[in-house]
Amino acid sequence: MKEKTNIEGQPMTTDEIFDIVLPPRSGYVRGCGSSPKPPSKAHRVAEKQFKEVEERAKANRCKQCR
Repeated sequence: MKEKTNIEGQPMTTDEIFDIVLPPRSGYVRGCGSSPKPPSKAHRVAEKQFKEVEERAKANRCKQCR
């Protein structure tokens, strides 16, 4: 097999050759499969609302302790 070189004349690494032959796919990590999907907007909104309710409850408990 012929040795490939990059623009600078240096021998290419296996990863560089893989990236040329099989370009990286979005959301895929070679050797690990698909990466975890980010949480949906609905999940992020619900999580934010839950935190707000917790903070209000904590503030109310502190007021009652005084």
